[in-house]
Amino acid sequence: MYKVDITKTEVHTIYKERGSRHMVKPTLLKKLPKVMIMATMISCMVPSVVFASTIDGSIDVTYGQVSDSALKIAFENKTEVVLNLTGETVTFPASGLVDAAKKEDSTVTVKSDKGTYSLPLSALDFAAWAKELGATVGDLKVTVEISKLNSDEVKPVLDAIAAAGGTALSGAVEFNVTVEGKDGKKLAIDAFDDYVKRKLPLTAKPSKTATVALYHSDTKSLSFVPGSISDSVAEFWRPGNSVYTVVEFGKSFTDVTSHWAKADIELLANKLIVDGVSDDAFEANRSITRAEFAALAVRSLGLNPDASAAKFSDVNGNDWFAGAVGAAAKAGIVSGYDDGTFHPRTLLTREELATMIVRAFEFADGRFAIADSSIDQTLAKWTDGDKVSWGKREVALALLTGLMNGTTSSTLDSDKLATRAEAVTMLKRFLTEAEFID
Repeated sequence: MYKVDITKTEVHTIYKERGSRHMVKPTLLKKLPKVMIMATMISCMVPSVVFASTIDGSIDVTYGQVSDSALKIAFENKTEVVLNLTGETVTFPASGLVDAAKKEDSTVTVKSDKGTYSLPLSALDFAAWAKELGATVGDLKVTVEISKLNSDEVKPVLDAIAAAGGTALSGAVEFNVTVEGKDGKKLAIDAFDDYVKRKLPLTAKPSKTATVALYHSDTKSLSFVPGSISDSVAEFWRPGNSVYTVVEFGKSFTDVTSHWAKADIELLANKLIVDGVSDDAFEANRSITRAEFAALAVRSLGLNPDASAAKFSDVNGNDWFAGAVGAAAKAGIVSGYDDGTFHPRTLLTREELATMIVRAFEFADGRFAIADSSIDQTLAKWTDGDKVSWGKREVALALLTGLMNGTTSSTLDSDKLATRAEAVTMLKRFLTEAEFID
């Protein structure tokens, strides 16, 4: 026997008439008795079969299933529907989301005490998944899982945190999405084409340097995840599924104590974006190579390395930077030369740095619109603005958005080699503007 409280809910009465079912207009009942459901009969003074969904766009999921009808009703007047879990998984038919997906910004959010997972319906490619499973969209069932790792599963995560000198501020939680066809064949959805929002509750109060981290089981290491952290919850964005946790470090470098970029360098080091040349040295004034900055850009975006996408004749699959260069190329952050090379070990100029930063920003936040006249006017404000060559658009945008400053009040020095400090500072500005860090 199940007890369902449908007080203050929107109730749809379905009448059976000559073998067909007709849904009448929903009636808002401000006060209804509690309903006792036994097997297939409903004991309530309401005619025929009753189907209920809450008027605030949320559905309480007690037994891990949400029906097609429940989703359709909940999305009638809402663009976001929240599925409140008592367990770790929920399964629902794709057919219940097809109409809602036509609405702009429609989202299904799965929420539990372990975490929250907000899936924009535009990111759910039902047609492609159905094709891969040899099914129709109507056959598909989607399962979302938010599970906290148990004591055995979490041990390697805690070991990785300890090895990096960090402290855990939350549990380690795994987020997964699986799609199943009509014949039981399943497809794990490991990545989306856009950033997907999640939340984790914290178990301790964080400092400003705390960060959300992705755990890599293959390398037993951690990497940065874009996000915002308050006193009690971390909200973060990433295209892929995996195990996430919130950590805090106390990294510092003895050679930047009086450096102008000290705060930015140590902040991004604690965010797992930049590394020192040793545990206590950063060498802020050293130049940076094209490959080194590609690695920083990829980390700052929370992207996975992809060596297969590095289609350059001078980048080999076993090079340490192959995965980063491939991911950066795939994201449109870097491009090679006309002869098919990338020149990974070539030192980066300020013009190249500005170009890569703006492209990373546009990958995260959408392409900027700027007129040619604005580009020319912006560069003309600098006495050496005419030295900017192929990267005029990006350098102008970097200046207009505050990502880049001149080396003096009147000069850009766009052809000068960029330093590690300049690269870190521009990365920090981009991450702040994109709201990828607080």
